[in-house]
Amino acid sequence: MHIKTKPKPHSMCAFVRRITVNGCDVTQAPACFARRSTGKVTHERKRRVKSFRRRTTMASAYLSHQQKVLRLYKKSLRHLESWCIFRDKYRFYACLLRARFDENKDEKDMMKATVMLKAGEEEFWDKQHPQPYIFPDSPGGTSYERYECYKLPEWVLDHWHPSEKAMYPDYFAKREQWKKLRALSWDKEVAQLQAETPSDGPKSEALPPARKEGDLPPLWWQYVTRPRERPT
Repeated sequence: MHIKTKPKPHSMCAFVRRITVNGCDVTQAPACFARRSTGKVTHERKRRVKSFRRRTTMASAYLSHQQKVLRLYKKSLRHLESWCIFRDKYRFYACLLRARFDENKDEKDMMKATVMLKAGEEEFWDKQHPQPYIFPDSPGGTSYERYECYKLPEWVLDHWHPSEKAMYPDYFAKREQWKKLRALSWDKEVAQLQAETPSDGPKSEALPPARKEGDLPPLWWQYVTRPRERPT
């Protein structure tokens, strides 16, 4: 039986204090978890803020302002989900959070927007959940890279014994066709990469698609022969 109770002023879902960050508001921990303000900035808090700034300087050096705001919004939602256990209460404060982000989304003054974003990131760092929920397959999760030891490079199959290859005749027959096709298309793939790569180096890790009908995209071999995500 589910009994609805009226939230108390200092319950876990107490009102979230608003702070605007260029259309991007950072959720604050519910009041029962928030640290009470004493009117003084402690040395420990200064140290944590400085440490946070140093670690985010290099990571955010190549991100646009929009990317920083979106990442801050996503992190805020994840930590809000860790603070609010019950789904209905989480949805309520998630809507408040989205409204706070949308409040200043049309801010045109980039200096003001940068100051608000910096303040929001510092508040997020100060009010983040001490033990946030982490997905099992995400970095820090219980099963992160659990199956990486099974992902062997494709060239290992060249060293299989003929009796082992005979157990999978269809695959190895198709693999021989792929090897012949790779030998024929390799020069075209390299020529396309050299022609489309800027003189100062590639701008991203994304590879270009095939430009002509019948051609294969550059480095298609690594996608065709990639290992399974999980062993069967």
